[in-house]
Amino acid sequence: MTCGMSDFYKHYCFNSFKEKKGRSVIIHTDSKYNVDPKLYGTILKDFNKAIMSEILYDNFEYALPSMLGELSIKKYTKSTLEIANLPIDWKETKSMWEEDPETREQKKLVRQLNDHTNGQIFRFKYNKKKARYKNKSVYKFLACRTAKRELATALKDTNVEINFYQL
Repeated sequence: MTCGMSDFYKHYCFNSFKEKKGRSVIIHTDSKYNVDPKLYGTILKDFNKAIMSEILYDNFEYALPSMLGELSIKKYTKSTLEIANLPIDWKETKSMWEEDPETREQKKLVRQLNDHTNGQIFRFKYNKKKARYKNKSVYKFLACRTAKRELATALKDTNVEINFYQL
């Protein structure tokens, strides 16, 4: 089950300016916390962008509220035995196949060796050790595509100096 923006907004509403009495919902329109969903979404997006930039550029380990764990970026190096598990560089693979059709028949692939990071791999890490909830093994964190792309551009940018902790 995934939770989205509308679920967060409903939770926010019932904890700040709405209340349920019996079968009816009472909305306190005079409350200073009464915001429309569009403004709420804008606030959340700005907050998430600020946290993501701190994690990306300042090596910040963000402790999630209510003791839900920590988010950070960690680096590690693959051993020579694990090179077969590296992601495939499809652009280079297809150009190699066009130049030499024999390699296509043999299904040879070009792997991404991360030469721009000296062979190190960077990942978003959700640390559940400090988390205080049951069934931790069931939950996982998947960074959104935007965050992954921002990490990739930051790693490829030579003007940005990034130093993450070793995993």
